[in-house]
Amino acid sequence: MNIAMNDVNVNGTQRPFMEHRWGQRVPLDLPVRLELAGELLAHGRIQDASISGAYVTTDTRFPALAAIEVVLRTPTGRTALPACVVRRADGGVGLEWRDMACPSLVALLREAGGTELWCKDRTFGRA
Repeated sequence: MNIAMNDVNVNGTQRPFMEHRWGQRVPLDLPVRLELAGELLAHGRIQDASISGAYVTTDTRFPALAAIEVVLRTPTGRTALPACVVRRADGGVGLEWRDMACPSLVALLREAGGTELWCKDRTFGRA
């Protein structure tokens, strides 16, 4: 029997396919550099992020499980967030952070309007 993930009910409610998220998604629109060992691989834009991952639009196609760094320019300099490509789509990639809920990421999400940052059973505070 084949069951579409969109048809799976959890506690009597319809559950969308991708809702296995570990944290609150915060909408963003930030330009980033996608790098490996300091070398530019591509440019992109973070569309949304959580303490566990992000979706980045980019024209570059990355292989699944590729290790990259998402580099942002901040008022204090440069922030590099190591990540792994876990999903590919036309026009972008889904990433999982290698260091989930690191302080620089939590600060970025709070500044962007994240009101409750959580990871499964752990809450990282409310704004």
